[in-house]
Amino acid sequence: MLPNFEEFYPIAVVPMGENDHATFIETFSNNKETTATHWLIALEGTSTNLGIYHWNVIVYPANDTTVFYFDYLRFSSPPLCSFHEAALLANDIKTQIKTDEFLTKKQLFLPFFAADCENTYI
Repeated sequence: MLPNFEEFYPIAVVPMGENDHATFIETFSNNKETTATHWLIALEGTSTNLGIYHWNVIVYPANDTTVFYFDYLRFSSPPLCSFHEAALLANDIKTQIKTDEFLTKKQLFLPFFAADCENTYI
């Protein structure tokens, strides 16, 4: 499935750590010669019928020239209430990637889900 490029905001391209890269190649890559050496972190907005945007943090494998593999989505958060909350989560993911824990850490803190904030905007 193609990303929503209408509201698609790349945040960072971060090199995979040695452990995450080995796990990625071993577990997720059908092509052992993959050129993915980085993660692309992006925010993707989706408008509701009320004109309110919900934001997902998404992570794709990429290479150092920011070519990313859109058909190989590695992570997508639940819809978040605001761009700010999504940006905070993206920053947490960036920290995990930099510490080589993206594929090994089990939980991310997901502060607000869109289902929890629907009534906030009505």
